[in-house]
Amino acid sequence: AAAHAAHAVGAPAAEDGLSIAGANGGGGPGGVGRAAAVFVLDNTTAASIGDDAKVTAGGNLLVNAADFTDVDVLGIGAGIGIGAAGVGVGLGVSDIHKDTTAFIGDASVDAKGDSGTAMIVPDGSLSDTGVFGITTATDDVRGVVVLAETSEDVLSVAIAGAGGTGAGIAGSVTVTIIDSDTGAYIDDGASVNVDSAGANANQDVYVSAVNNLKTLAISGALGVGLGAGIAGGVDVGIMRNDTTAFVAGDVSAKRDVNVNSIANRDIDTYVRSAAGGTVGLGAAVAVYSIGGQFISEYSYEDGEETQDDNSLTGTDEDGNDSDTLSI
Repeated sequence: AAAHAAHAVGAPAAEDGLSIAGANGGGGPGGVGRAAAVFVLDNTTAASIGDDAKVTAGGNLLVNAADFTDVDVLGIGAGIGIGAAGVGVGLGVSDIHKDTTAFIGDASVDAKGDSGTAMIVPDGSLSDTGVFGITTATDDVRGVVVLAETSEDVLSVAIAGAGGTGAGIAGSVTVTIIDSDTGAYIDDGASVNVDSAGANANQDVYVSAVNNLKTLAISGALGVGLGAGIAGGVDVGIMRNDTTAFVAGDVSAKRDVNVNSIANRDIDTYVRSAAGGTVGLGAAVAVYSIGGQFISEYSYEDGEETQDDNSLTGTDEDGNDSDTLSI
């Protein structure tokens, strides 16, 4: 997070959700217990300096949008049947959609960076343990910071148990769907720090987008019957997070212009099933799809001319070198 901004445009958001569902059924000839815990979130968070605005600051300027989500979902179902079958079903579902943006539009912005304290911002690094790097006071970051930061910490648990004199049938399902888009940018047409008169020697422009995703899914099922025991555990995860930072327009700084987007993924899944009876059948499946549709091109442009000397370079999807980076 950024701190110590003399002037700030902020849009903070946070969600802490807990959904618990439990059910049990028993009796004759059959008992059915089914429970479903569901959490749904659809959030839009934006902080911006809009088109045609004019902002002048002698110190620092921070544009910051943040959305932090912590969700726990627990579904437990149990069924006991006397004389026939017992059926237990547990379901845990998390469906999260977020759009978080911090940006400067077609505006004129000038921050000299002469406030008394530096700003603390992401520096574009990520450690092997998943920790985002940040600047320190010795880096003395000043000027303009555009920062979008998000996180999703999701726990999904589904437990099912069933027993019967005939059959015990248990099924547990966890489903986690996350589509969190995080963007920080200075738009085409913006003018940022074009007047350097009186600016601090450490005047910077930082544009950073940061997303941290952590999920833990546990799906367990136990089915026991004198005749047959059947148990199934399923975990499904779909992650479509996009993290983007870019700069267009006319952007200047006495020292550095730093643009970075950083994402971390920590995904754990545990699926277990057990069955017992004259016939026992247990199955456990985990299916995950991670990533979205990749954009195929980056480019650096100034007006109508492509600047070859300053272009991003790399290799395209066919293995060919390119003046504009294709992935």
